Amino acid sequence: MAVSVEHLRSALELRKSFAIGTDRGTQEQADYLDAALSTNPERPIVIMPASFWQGTSKARTSIRDRVLTDYFITHVAAVGAIWKPVAFVQFQLVGLSKKPLPEVHFAEFDAPANFPNGKGIDTGDFSLLDLELTSSFDLLQGWLNDEVKRGFSLPREEVDLTRLSIKFHDPEFRAKVAEVEEQESAPLDQLAEIIMPRQTRETGVVLRPHDILKGTKGREGGKATNTVVQPKDILVARGGSFQAALVDEVEKGVTASPHCYVVRCHDPRISTEYLALYLNTEFAWDFAEALGNGGVLKVLSRKDFGSMPILLPEPEVLSRAGAVYRHTLDKRQDADRLAKMAKDRLTLEEIATSPLQARFLASVADMISREKAKYLKEIIDEDIKEITSCRAAGALKACMVLAGSVLEAILLEWVAELDGKEVNKLRSAKLADLIDDLHTRGYLVEPTNNHAHAIRGHRNIVHPTRMLKNEKLTEPVVDEALDMLKGIIRLRFT
Repeated sequence: MAVSVEHLRSALELRKSFAIGTDRGTQEQADYLDAALSTNPERPIVIMPASFWQGTSKARTSIRDRVLTDYFITHVAAVGAIWKPVAFVQFQLVGLSKKPLPEVHFAEFDAPANFPNGKGIDTGDFSLLDLELTSSFDLLQGWLNDEVKRGFSLPREEVDLTRLSIKFHDPEFRAKVAEVEEQESAPLDQLAEIIMPRQTRETGVVLRPHDILKGTKGREGGKATNTVVQPKDILVARGGSFQAALVDEVEKGVTASPHCYVVRCHDPRISTEYLALYLNTEFAWDFAEALGNGGVLKVLSRKDFGSMPILLPEPEVLSRAGAVYRHTLDKRQDADRLAKMAKDRLTLEEIATSPLQARFLASVADMISREKAKYLKEIIDEDIKEITSCRAAGALKACMVLAGSVLEAILLEWVAELDGKEVNKLRSAKLADLIDDLHTRGYLVEPTNNHAHAIRGHRNIVHPTRMLKNEKLTEPVVDEALDMLKGIIRLRFT
């Protein structure tokens, strides 16, 4: 039985008639399910918050049992925040059939519908809002009828009905996990103690991973927990970005946020620094995203976090993990930090002896590149403030000298990164040559390359021969050059 335009639109309209619901609001979802299954009993379409299809809680199990007693799953589609801008809950559409099919199809789509005029409306009442279909609607309908190829398919018996998410079943993700588990690895909870802090009635300084990564001491006056933070602890956010940060120094009595896990290594095969690096790599983020559960922000359970496979490092990787972590993620100021990060990035991939270790170190190298870019941007932002102060004081030549220096620093680091060289190996390069090099490679396309040359030309106004000519800068010229510089900064760091 084909899914018609009217069938799919009716399914979206029906979902609009029921509250989004919560884990405790099982009856709300039960009422919706009764309506969805009875409206088109031969081939129902069920649209629910993505979190209701994952986990083993009583509420979620009862919902799945209600659906799967009489039906088999044929399609699973992540359809995003269909009630945006009223609500940002992520929904999942599930196609059902009375008869089992050999495969289950998985795919992701942009939201097929939304409420364009819904801003400011109470999220509990959608009945008065008009539903507007988007361009994804036709794609979704074609996919449900097997007319549009998208996503992937799995044999029905390989589908885990307690983790009915796209990411968890993605063949690429499953292959990554299998590859790590086939190498010398161990689940996290065999290598470290994992503590889930619990709130107490006390207040005090509460530390989050975010605070450590920002170099702050924690939030004062927060609700304290039963877990006092110790040096060498790793704090890992349980949800959202899944940030991981290593505690170096901490004041007495500071407790860990209840929204994070505290990890304490006890296995000599790894170090705290290595584990902190590992938990900040793409593989760890993919794992957390695949197993995390939630309608808006995904949260990783203690059990799932403990099951994360950790690749055991080769001796040289382990010996260098501490320095790499400190250069990359330790936010204490270090005059040579940028150079050290660049050197770490260049040498890491050379020490791996297996393809998987090489890919892991490549992931660490990518992380170093991201952090290096962020750190350089912080330095440049301070220089921009100084340039702004010069401009406000009318010091136009000082503005252009600083602007030229900032431009040269950005382009020098950029070329060094592309060439796999340390910056000091390129210090003899001329600014004009750096601009032309990046233009030739396609990074500074017109008119950006011309803007860079214009800034270079204005900076050279302090050259003795030009000073003798008494050349002048005007405010409009300087303002235009500063706008050009900001455009190049955006290009480099976005």
